[in-house]
Order: sequence, then C-alpha cells, then structure tokens
Amino acid sequence: MSEQNDLVKLKVEGMTCTGCAATIEKYLKKNNLKEVRVDFVEGLVQYIPELNTSVETISEGINKLGYRVISHTGDKKKLSLSLVNQLIISGIFTLPLILHHVFPGALKFLHPPYIQFLLSLPAVVIGLNRFLPGAWKSVWSGSPNMDVTICLGAIAAFIYSIIGWVSVRPEMIFFETAASILTLVLLGNYIEHKGVKKTSSSIDDLQKIAVEYGKMQMPSGAVVKIPLMEIGKGDLLIVAEGDAIPLDGVIVAGSGLVDESWISGESVPINKSIKDKVIGASQLISGNFTMKVESVSNETVLSKIIDMVKKASFQKAPIQRLADKISAIFVPTVLIISVLTFLANYFFISIDLSNSLLRAIAVLVISCPCAMGLATPTAIMAGLGKAMREGILIKGAGTLETLGKTKNIILDKTGTLTHPEIEISYLAAEDEIEIAGMVYAMESKSSHPIAQALIKKLSGFKNPLLLTSHVSEAKGKGLTAVDPNGNRWSIGWSEDTPGIQVSKNDELVAIMKLTDSIKPDAQSFVTQMNHYGITPFLLSGDAQDKVKSVADRLGIQHWQGRLMPDQKVAEIKPIQSSGPTVMVGDGINDGPALSTADVGVSFSQASQVAIQSSQVILLNDKLSTLSKSISVGRQTLSTIKQNLFWAFSYNIVAIPLAAAGYLNPMWGALFMAFSDLVVIGNSLRLMWSRIK
Repeated sequence: MSEQNDLVKLKVEGMTCTGCAATIEKYLKKNNLKEVRVDFVEGLVQYIPELNTSVETISEGINKLGYRVISHTGDKKKLSLSLVNQLIISGIFTLPLILHHVFPGALKFLHPPYIQFLLSLPAVVIGLNRFLPGAWKSVWSGSPNMDVTICLGAIAAFIYSIIGWVSVRPEMIFFETAASILTLVLLGNYIEHKGVKKTSSSIDDLQKIAVEYGKMQMPSGAVVKIPLMEIGKGDLLIVAEGDAIPLDGVIVAGSGLVDESWISGESVPINKSIKDKVIGASQLISGNFTMKVESVSNETVLSKIIDMVKKASFQKAPIQRLADKISAIFVPTVLIISVLTFLANYFFISIDLSNSLLRAIAVLVISCPCAMGLATPTAIMAGLGKAMREGILIKGAGTLETLGKTKNIILDKTGTLTHPEIEISYLAAEDEIEIAGMVYAMESKSSHPIAQALIKKLSGFKNPLLLTSHVSEAKGKGLTAVDPNGNRWSIGWSEDTPGIQVSKNDELVAIMKLTDSIKPDAQSFVTQMNHYGITPFLLSGDAQDKVKSVADRLGIQHWQGRLMPDQKVAEIKPIQSSGPTVMVGDGINDGPALSTADVGVSFSQASQVAIQSSQVILLNDKLSTLSKSISVGRQTLSTIKQNLFWAFSYNIVAIPLAAAGYLNPMWGALFMAFSDLVVIGNSLRLMWSRIK
C-alpha cells in the first residue's frame, strides 16, 4: 500500500503552542508511528500508522494528553475567534488590575482585595480552562510542556493572594500577577497563531488562485458553468478572454495570450495555439480557445504544488534537532530552577516570603521554549513561500537547509548550461522525409533537451502514420523503436562517428551533429557560485572536446565528458566528501545522479524521472532561478541561526534576571510573548528581504 493511502490525518483542538505540538509528536513517536507531522496553528496531526495501531487508539491517547481529536475539519475561523474572545474578555478584566499595580494611587476603588479577586477571576478561569488540562496530562504522560510552568505560576500567585486576603496581609496580595500571567500568555498564543499563519501564507495564496468552475458548451450551443468536481478527463472546455484556465489540458481550437506568471515567475505572457499545453489557474489575457482536459482533481500542476508545499512546511530541518533536544529538558529544568530560586532567596538571602515567591513565579513564566520551537519552522515556512514566489519548488525543509550549506554544484551541460543546436546530414537523401518523420516521432517520446531541439527543428516533418508507442529510451545511450512496417530504428551516440547516429535496420541513414549555444546567464551564474565559495563541476555525457570547450568558456576548472549514468554517480560520491553537493540535470540519464547528490535540481520541462529524483524543481529554465534557490537557502539558514540565537539568549539572560528579582511575573509574561514576536518578526523579514 502506498504512503498516500496509509496517511492518517486528524483534526485536534486544544493545541496552543509549539510545546503542545511537541508533546503530541513525542507521544506519536513513542507508538512507533512514521512521518509524524504536527501543526499547532491549523490543529492538524498526520502520521503513517504501524500495523495493529488503530486510529481510535491513537485518538484516545491524544485525548488523554489533554487535547481533543474531532472527526471533522471544523471551522478554522471559529477556532481562531474563540482565542480572540478569550483574549478580549481576559484583557478587559486584567487591564484595571495592571493599571492599579503600576499607578496604585490613581485607582483607589481597586484597593479592596475582593474587587481585585473578582476582576482576576475571569482571566484565571479562562486561562486555567485553556492551559490546565494540557499541563496536567502532559505531566502524567512524562512530557511536561510550557503549560505546566504557566499554570503553576498563576495558581501559586492566585492561592497565595487569597491567603493574604483572608489573613489580612496586603503585602501577600497580587491577584494582578495571576491574571496578567494568563492574559499575556493568551496574547503570546495569539501572536504565535497570527505570525505562523503569516509565514505559511504561501499555501493560502496558492489555494486562492484555484478555479471553481469551467465553461462547457452544451449540444444546444449554450455555454454553461460546470463545477470542477463534475469535469472529467477528455471533456472540452471553453476559455474566453479574461478567464482563468480551470484545469490542465491542451488547446484543440483557437489561440490566446496566456499569463503563467504564477508558476514560472515570468511576467511576459506566452502565445498559445493548437496542441500547446495550458496549466490550470493561468490567466487568458487575450483571445479565446477550446481546451481538452488532461488532468483533474489532485493530478493538476496546482494541486501537486500545493501538496508539495504542505509536505515541505510540515517537515523538520536537521538544525531543529538541537532546539528539540533542549526543549525536551527545558520545562523540568525551569521547574528545578524555580524551586531553587525560592529556596535561595528565602533561606539564604533572607528575602521575605512574598518576594521570594514572586521571583520563583517570575522564573516560571518568563521561560519560553516556544521561541526555540518557533525558530526553525517559521523561518522554513517563510523561506519556502519566498522560493515559491520566485518559481522554485522545494520538497522539504531539510532540502532548504542543505541548499544554504552547499559547497559543490554539479552541472549537466546540454539543457542546463547550453542550448543544443543541431545540423542533420542525410546519408540516404531520397529517404529524407521518412527519416526526419521517424526521428520526430521517436524524439517526441523523450523530454531530453536534445529531443526538444530536434522536435522544434523537424516540426514540418511530423507524420501521424509514423507515430508509434513502441519507443524505448536507454539511459545515456539513446532511443530504439519499431515503425508500423516493422523496421527497427535507433538513435544514439557512437564512438566511431562524431554526432548522433540514426540507423534503420542496423544501417546508418543519418548523422546529427550538435553545437552548443551557451545560455546568456550561464557566465553570471558560475561567477556567483564562485563568489559564494561554491565549487562548480561540469559532468556530461557529451564528447570530451565539447565539454572542455564549454568549461573553458565559463571558467569551470573541474569537468568530465563521455559519462554514462553510473559513471556520473561514481564521480559525484568523492565530491560529496568535501561538503553538501547539489546536482542539476534534466534528462532521463540524470536520474541516478540527482538521487545520489545531497540535493537534486531539475527544470519543470525535465523528464518525469528527473523531477521525481529531484528535491528542487525550477519552474523556468533560467540559471538565475537556480542561483536564487541557493540564495534563498542561504538566507533561510542564516535566519534560523539568528532565531535560535535570540531564543537561547533570551532565556539565558531573562531567567537569571527573574531569579534575582529584576523582573516581576507580569513583566516576565509580557517579555515571554515578546520573545515569540521577535522570532516571528525575524522570519517575516525573510519573506520581504531582497534575494541577494
């Protein structure tokens, strides 16, 4: 059974922060589940189950942790509104208490303890109702989360204040501390939800451009709107000027100017006519045509891209392992520090009981594993969104990090650095039409750059009678086919004859000579790689003299020609020993090399084998886009390191200050929310920064 069929998706209520997500993730991994993904913002949990592990058992386990698995997707707006309402209500009642604490002489009507108690009660009830179940269950599960420190601090302040109220000891009353802790943590949760949602907005942007209807002409001649779910493969749709193209397909009548900028990043519209393919969600600027649907539902380019972005945003980058390890021991460590703070202040420094307790509570509430938890995923989501807007699809978070660490880049020649230009010599001139028609028929089955160049050159020799499905492609060798008359044809390289040989029944009938036209941006790309400290390598299956010529013209010192697919793999492995290595290719013969490299990169026009073997897909064939993908990786990695620095530095500085009495619990809770804001804001800055 495929992974897609095995994937279990659950909607979970009650996750409020990255700590909650980490608790659920730890539980799922304890049950040996694979591909575990937890998104606290969307309330989504995904995993691939082990045998004999039922969804009901896992759901019950998540419920025992203090969260609630619901069977339907629910209303996201409703869930978000619930948090907003809780924050507003708590804020309304907490604000007077905070003002009284800051300006005690200004609000004299708040002096009576029972008034402070009543004002703090809504915030305490709302806050504990939200955080206490998860805190309690996380302790019992052996994975205490941040909710534990928040609840302990708030409860201690609240109970201690009640004791002071009953015993008529005003110095022990600080109801505002309990209320402000919970209210400000709610504010932090709100900031997290809004900020993380902002960094993951690329998925929403993609979903917004999806088309809901297609226009179909009825037998009566009337054109009606049909929901996409009711449209099948082979259906004919009408696309008029100004319409968004509903699905992927091919034009069968008419023509038009199509804007495909959403996928390619190219702002210049493209002329499309009969037999040209069109991509769903593209815009028809002018003209009109009839198209035949070739892909529906989750088979379209748009749906595949959305799925790819979702999977990538769920994945963890290797650098996050450090934060995860620290976060796992963070809460128990903070609890110990809090107890030691109280004991040291009360028994050794002789601080009074109230202030000793306040300092211990401040340590509890100022600690923030959430900032560490947000450091990597927010930067990754921002980086993925930035890459997508530049026409770069990245399949995973780890890929983005590896791009940022790239030390070597291996380039194929034809189609990557050069455009192939072809001259054909027909040895049997009288059979030119047949030879050209058969070459066209065979090469139309391949997506290699040379094949595409041949198809373009021989488009006038297209002969439907010669089209055959009996075409096979051997990696790095060529094509073989049998025509309708039983003749055996082959197209491939030969060591004896320069160029590509075309044979019919083992008899040489034509020779195709290739010359290389270097892409306009190839030189600037190589220059930029050298500037980054990345070593370029040129590995090609082409002749040694041609590979050397291109390498010399571009200033690439390391090159090798006449390489078969397995030989490319052998060349890549020693290169990887010097650091993370990227391989760029677009032919069927590049598949093994793309899989071997740390990161495989292919162009969207590449063969399916190349695309499936790649972790990065460039939606146009410009080398500047390849350069941008590496730049985005470098910027993302830099942002992650900055985020982790601020998150770690915050806790290293803030906890000792709280223990020494320089930060009271209210300010501690506010600064805790602020630390999340710093990390999220730094990640958002990545989305808006210019690609260097």
